[in-house]
Amino acid sequence: MSTPMPSPPITSVTRQLSRRSVFEALLHRSPISRADLAKVTSLSKQTMSEVIDAFEQQGLVRAVGRTSGNVGRTAVLYELSPDGGHVLGIDLGARRLTVALADIAGRVLAEATNPPTARRSLDARPDCPTLGPSGA
Repeated sequence: MSTPMPSPPITSVTRQLSRRSVFEALLHRSPISRADLAKVTSLSKQTMSEVIDAFEQQGLVRAVGRTSGNVGRTAVLYELSPDGGHVLGIDLGARRLTVALADIAGRVLAEATNPPTARRSLDARPDCPTLGPSGA
């Protein structure tokens, strides 16, 4: 008789969803304060503080200024840190190859496009094995 595998705790799934929601809001609405992030994502201010603190420790967000002109205390404004990570995109088309490198905020840092070289079949490449029926 086998014992069923325990399911992951709901809190970890909820935490992941909260972080994703905050990341998406930062990506599309930066710069933004914690209070405004809480409103946009419908998360509590406590949860927002925990997520932002975790993102700061991981280098994913940075403070970029403070609000001004409002009544009351000023709030710190946050945005995704360009140094927080990078994304590599590859578009392998029929007529060209395009490669792009972007920072975590989606800003393209480098891009290169190359036209294709003459088409070669697998038979023309000695370093590629020939595919054939199995067992042949």
